[in-house]
Amino acid sequence: MNIEFFIDENHSQINDNIVYLHISNVNSIEDATCLSIELNNCLDYVLKRQEMLRTVVQKLRIDGVLSLNGIDLDSIAYNYNSGTLNLSQTQQLLYAGRTSIDTLGNMAAQTSAYGLKTIKQTLDNNQYFLKAQRMVKG
Repeated sequence: MNIEFFIDENHSQINDNIVYLHISNVNSIEDATCLSIELNNCLDYVLKRQEMLRTVVQKLRIDGVLSLNGIDLDSIAYNYNSGTLNLSQTQQLLYAGRTSIDTLGNMAAQTSAYGLKTIKQTLDNNQYFLKAQRMVKG
């Protein structure tokens, strides 16, 4: 099963091979059943970020892949301090309805702590992108 979680109710569903679910429905998925899960900008808008990430990881089967992205706090701080972002732009990126924000390094460490191996990580335009795979316990 391939899942893409979303926050925005106006989310477009463009692929018939993907099940689209609002993030609040994460517990409707059985554990260890998903081949791939996408969390695009979802964790920034949930109250219990780490708990949600742990729950999502449990939905992955062995060799399943988690793709996630969100606003990167380190990038925003760097770009504000270097003058690339002004105060208004920085406030918009930091707040805009978000309940939390994180960094690429911290997200990689968290997914690793939950048994996933990072297979790709990038920063672009103040956002982190992380792809990690659930490995066999051993």
